[in-house]
Amino acid sequence: MKRCSSTPNRGEDLKRYARTPLSPNAEDAENADENAENADANCIRPSPPREMRCKSKVLQVTLQAMARNPQNLQVQTSGCAVLCDAARGQVGDHDSILRYGGLDSLLLALKAHGKDARLSASACGALANLSVEADARLRVGAAGAIEQVVNALRQHHGNRMVQKNGLIATRNLSLEGDFKLHLNAQGLIAVCLAAAENHAVFAEVVNAALAALASLFVNTDFQPHFTSLDSVVAMAVKAMRRHRDRHALVFSAIAMLVNLSWCDMNRRVITSAGAIFDVVEAMSCFQFNVPLLEIAVLALRNFSCCEIVTPGPGAAVSVPRQCRAATRAISCVMLRHATNERIQECGSGALWNISAGCGCTRPQMDVMVTEGVRAVAAAMRRYTDNVSVAKHALGVLWNVTADTAHQKSVAEAGCVELVVVAMQTCEDSAVVAECACGTLAHLAWKCAANQKCAVDVGALEYLVRIFQVHANRPVVLIQALFCLKSLAQDNAGNQLALVFEGAAEKVRELLKHLPPTRQDVGGGEGPDFSGKEGDGQSSRAFLDGTEKARRGKEGGGTSKGRTETGGGPVSWADVEKSAKECLNILRVQFENGADEMQGRATPASQYIAEDVDLFGEDQNGW
Repeated sequence: MKRCSSTPNRGEDLKRYARTPLSPNAEDAENADENAENADANCIRPSPPREMRCKSKVLQVTLQAMARNPQNLQVQTSGCAVLCDAARGQVGDHDSILRYGGLDSLLLALKAHGKDARLSASACGALANLSVEADARLRVGAAGAIEQVVNALRQHHGNRMVQKNGLIATRNLSLEGDFKLHLNAQGLIAVCLAAAENHAVFAEVVNAALAALASLFVNTDFQPHFTSLDSVVAMAVKAMRRHRDRHALVFSAIAMLVNLSWCDMNRRVITSAGAIFDVVEAMSCFQFNVPLLEIAVLALRNFSCCEIVTPGPGAAVSVPRQCRAATRAISCVMLRHATNERIQECGSGALWNISAGCGCTRPQMDVMVTEGVRAVAAAMRRYTDNVSVAKHALGVLWNVTADTAHQKSVAEAGCVELVVVAMQTCEDSAVVAECACGTLAHLAWKCAANQKCAVDVGALEYLVRIFQVHANRPVVLIQALFCLKSLAQDNAGNQLALVFEGAAEKVRELLKHLPPTRQDVGGGEGPDFSGKEGDGQSSRAFLDGTEKARRGKEGGGTSKGRTETGGGPVSWADVEKSAKECLNILRVQFENGADEMQGRATPASQYIAEDVDLFGEDQNGW
């Protein structure tokens, strides 16, 4: 079986959970994700021109007082508070603060009076508010604010307001890639861990620490430079368990784990810590919080796309139990939020990964058949032209039907028709074509009812077309040939239908145009690869970190004789061998059925009576 779900664009998806900066002076700092969706909810509304002039005058007077009294703690503290409040306004207020020298005044005040907690909290809050806007954020970071904020966090590790405002400031600054390594060099990870430990009972501080780390880990290019990731994962899991009713904190924790999970090594750490079960519990607690459900399903998809290591002897939750819980939760969410396309894509991808292994015992596969198949079938019916949904859902069906015991259940869910529809609507996708052929081959293997159903809904026409559309892709061709053999196995009617639908001729053309060198192509591209495939991915080795595909036997489980490549790389020699076997099956069965067809007024009898050579000059087999 193979593992894999396609990964959405990494940059856009990850920044989705770390893009909108938090405001340290929001009325409810615990609702950070609501602030992210409603960026203006806690900002000052546009003011009339006269009021704006008054505000500008207040800023000038404040900054003048701070410049004239650099050693006066009370003046500096009040000035930082005014600037913090003013920076909560519009972008124009940010420009005014920067134009009048407010940034320099804040940094000088922090440097001169950094030991004062009140001043540090106000100054960090002002810097956090200023760094909401991208251009201002660049100026804040370039002016040396990173060092000042991190020093304040270390110096006032016991002050809750300094920790909350300072962590929000670092979170906003880490949105710029140029500042990530600088923040890491200043020890931001250790500071966040300390804040979460010292203020573990205060959800707003822990949420700010998790949000800062989530933003820091957005880009995987920087992750090799980070240390203490085991402690970071443990902190996130512990926070989710302590504050399981705080949806903002849970959202930040899952976002951080998602951003870490693009790296295989991190995924192993995450799954070994039992995070799958915690994410599942969050999905159960917040069943109607769509943003949280979206990121939770994405997290489960990422967590399950590696070979999950079995937790140690002291682990509270076994891998099979985690997988069963994840399957049930994902299936329930997909059915409840059937109109959310993103949940359908990520959910079917997660089920594909889980069905490929990850503690997939017989009880787990039974859960996948009873609940997972129902969910992906519903997704395929609703989103017939969505390539991502199609290939993920077909991957689930392909893995599940590897065991002939599940053929009947999957067919009763209407999946034979859905597979054929996917072959038609997504014919340009090599991954969809490969999975569809593999699934249909499993469903039709020695099952007359499914063979008949596949032919009745037009599978032969689209199978023949696959040989034309994907002529240069051996990973697709090997499954298409496997599907032809499964449909023809012990079914004379299908065998004759395959001949007269043009399947035999397509196989002969394939044999004629095989590359002269039968080298191993592994990723599925022949030497004359045309590059038409939109996915740009092979089914065995996807291009990014989440897609470490694992192909088992095509006919794994209890179905002997259903293996095409044995799980290894596909070569043109494998395609040649399979094509000859397929052609011989069609020839033998055609010849055996010729006597029965003689004299009947059908197109087939006409072809036979006229002795039309459908198989070429070589009549002695291969």
